Amino acid sequence: RRRSSLIVSLPGLQVSPGDLLKMTSAVAEAYGVSHLFSQTKSKEKDERKKSTALEVALTTIKQRDLGEHHLNAYKDSHWTDLMATTELGLPSLPLTEMEKKRREAVWELFTSECVYLLDHLLILKYVFLEPLLELQEQGHVAFVDTPKLFANLDELCQASSWFCKELLNNLLNNVTPMEFGSTQAVVNAFNTFGTRVCPPYQRYCLNYSSALSYMVELRKNEDFKEFIQWCEQDPRCNRLKLSDLLVAPMQHLTKFPLLLKDIRKRTEDADDKTSLTATLESVEESIRELEGKVKWLTNFERLQELQELIEFPAIDQETKAYVPEFLRATLMKQSHQNILADPTRQLLYEGSLCMLESGKPVDVYLFLFDDLLLITKMRKNAAKKFPHGSVSSRKTSLMHKDGPVFTVYRQPVPLDRLAIHDVDIPQSVATGLKHAFVLVHENRFQHAAAVLTLQASSEPMKATWLANLNSA
Repeated sequence: RRRSSLIVSLPGLQVSPGDLLKMTSAVAEAYGVSHLFSQTKSKEKDERKKSTALEVALTTIKQRDLGEHHLNAYKDSHWTDLMATTELGLPSLPLTEMEKKRREAVWELFTSECVYLLDHLLILKYVFLEPLLELQEQGHVAFVDTPKLFANLDELCQASSWFCKELLNNLLNNVTPMEFGSTQAVVNAFNTFGTRVCPPYQRYCLNYSSALSYMVELRKNEDFKEFIQWCEQDPRCNRLKLSDLLVAPMQHLTKFPLLLKDIRKRTEDADDKTSLTATLESVEESIRELEGKVKWLTNFERLQELQELIEFPAIDQETKAYVPEFLRATLMKQSHQNILADPTRQLLYEGSLCMLESGKPVDVYLFLFDDLLLITKMRKNAAKKFPHGSVSSRKTSLMHKDGPVFTVYRQPVPLDRLAIHDVDIPQSVATGLKHAFVLVHENRFQHAAAVLTLQASSEPMKATWLANLNSA
């Protein structure tokens, strides 16, 4: 933003530069240096005071003892330890090697949930979230929006704790002198997985991308950095960073099918295998549904971002077009708002290519959607930052305050009117076109409306583009 002239505004008083008394240059300079030095010292003093106050506040934080959690006793135990605590005791007859491995796989399903709850979720809650809330009650780091960063963490803790108890109760209720970790116990524990466990994960996963971006912004604040450093130095974190803990629920959800497959692999009874397969398919379906929603949201967020990054030139910028004065105002009002951010549209691929125009190369950046191809040019300041390849992985840094990053260079091409021609090796040798292919935009009369000759930076990159274009 441009800075306007300095105006000192107080209740009942406004002073502009013209109202100030003129000083001699020597006095003004001396006053300016002295005043600036005084302001700098004052600011540094205030920051030191603020930092010291936060440091003092951190020393008063009460730390929760996770060793007292009732599931902590099971985290490092063995399934034989659980059987030994029951009236039935350990099995009197020796077990086959296959049965031992099956029981260990069932027990791993339980202990992995305990480890995840105690070493990830509760660490996130008791080492990061609760101290942060306590500091905010004391007037520190009040700028942090805890739900935006931690989402529904409490709900995840409850879901994980419930699943641990449900699985443990089923294991104990189905134990016999000769059997532990029955298939029925495992199946029963997953009966309400889709309705009880998945919904909290869905809410968390849909917020994860925003939480990650928010964390990056927060780290620019010194107080937040100091707080996070204090948290991550806690021995209970076991050298895990905040980013490691935030991604843990996303990673943990994908382990359920793997653990169930391991149990099924070590199960010999055919009926038990069938029951486990049905449970596995149900769990995988729930996870696929969740992944689909996360994928859709990620794609839609990218489309919304591109809507801000891509500029459609005004009709009067077309040098060959004559726009009558009476139509100019109407055409100028046409908005391109949300032209790209269609909830049903998917971004399939994007990247840099070189387009030949009258034999001259022009650097362009293409966006391949599931219904159209958009050819843009990157603005000079952005092109210097990203001279090669796709910029999608660095999208956050593209949000320039000085306007869009891309300008539409050619009219959008509908994919159903796009013909693709590969420039093969003999044609490449004859024409001197390396790593090239040609796109022909056909109108509804099947006549060529535009011919676009494009060159990739390498043969593999060309092959990638052709594969994406042909499968779109």
